[in-house]
Amino acid sequence: MTNLAVTLNEKTWYVNVDTAPVAENTWTLQVEGETLNVRVPFSNTTAEQIEWMIVNNHPFEIVFDPELRWIQTRGRTHRVQVRDLDVTVARPHSRDGRIKAPIPGQITRVFVEAGQTIEAGAPIMILEAMKMENHLVAPVRGTVSSVNVAPGARVNLNQVLAEVQADGE
Repeated sequence: MTNLAVTLNEKTWYVNVDTAPVAENTWTLQVEGETLNVRVPFSNTTAEQIEWMIVNNHPFEIVFDPELRWIQTRGRTHRVQVRDLDVTVARPHSRDGRIKAPIPGQITRVFVEAGQTIEAGAPIMILEAMKMENHLVAPVRGTVSSVNVAPGARVNLNQVLAEVQADGE
């Protein structure tokens, strides 16, 4: 089961998706407690290749932005954002104060600057990948010694994004 927050035009719905299809190319979703069956044309289709889907036996023509920033249906364009609620905190692989990119993506927000004192678990920045936000947090209590990226930067897996000098070191 995958738990998502899907925002369309500033309104957010909480969606639970069964990861295994219930039938060929058909998945069950719980949207705010309501069960929906969604059928897509082909199982190996990427979002931008989908032209239609069937939701609870009702067909919908749909166009997805390749980067999933918007969708079009019924002649209207809707801004979209999808967050995986099960992956809200991505911790670095190390415990030495380095904050590394857990996946490739783009930095959308930076909350700290060099010289700032922070607590363990304090938000450092947000890394967006596949339109999901990964909140990166301080691994230790201490002082931010460096911030190596700015909003808009594209980052690679395990790239050091910031460093925190732990108290007492």
